[in-house]
Amino acid sequence: MNKQKDRLKIVMILPSMADPFMHPVYHSMFKGLVVEQLSKMGHEVIWIIDQRKKPNDFKIVQWEGIECHIMKAPYQNKRKIAKLVNMIVIYFNKFQTMSKIVKDVDVDIIQVRNSILDSLIAIYFKRKCNAIFVFQLSYPVAESMIQYPQYKYEKFPLIAYAQGKVHDMMTKWILLRSDMILPISNWMGSSLEAKGAPSDKLFPLPLGHHMIDKEEDNTIKERYSLDNYHTLIYIGSLDKIRNMSFIIDTFQLVEM
Repeated sequence: MNKQKDRLKIVMILPSMADPFMHPVYHSMFKGLVVEQLSKMGHEVIWIIDQRKKPNDFKIVQWEGIECHIMKAPYQNKRKIAKLVNMIVIYFNKFQTMSKIVKDVDVDIIQVRNSILDSLIAIYFKRKCNAIFVFQLSYPVAESMIQYPQYKYEKFPLIAYAQGKVHDMMTKWILLRSDMILPISNWMGSSLEAKGAPSDKLFPLPLGHHMIDKEEDNTIKERYSLDNYHTLIYIGSLDKIRNMSFIIDTFQLVEM
């Protein structure tokens, strides 16, 4: 952008969701921030998303004032060949959809969350329409595959390790081409800076949930007999790769 604008046009190319509008992590970030803040400030937001849980055709829907382009998924995402075909069709559709959007809309910002392939699309169109490219990183994908390959492919951990190395190289390449980087925490920001990301482009954006009010807190304490304890709630998956034992060990140190 060559000049400051009061009303921005923002395209967000987002990865697959089990349900485009009900995933809890997306609820806190994309509903809480995008819908309740950006949209209310008058900025125009467009989502390019896909739903692979079941076969569906391309469609455009309006949700909370956001124009949502949902990509086509020809097959149910179960067999490997179906996943591959879905991925090819979806990313072709994402590219075609983005081409049509930039013809009709003067796009100011293109934002991506985690995805390497989405980032390649964003970088291509960033140059075509002179937009700002924002790369949001909410999970250390490459590091998880490199450090815990046995959790990705138990029978072939070397495949996951190799994928992690390639993903790490691609992430570094994308970081250097980003205009703004949104890591999920200060720690991740420091980690990305160590990889070569410019410090002036890093703006940590934690996705923690808002604090529960006193009435909700009392209800939880009564239900689980926690009257004499502080209440902390973890929102996220319990997969092995999350290494939940780290949190338990940390609490033990805090108690000591």
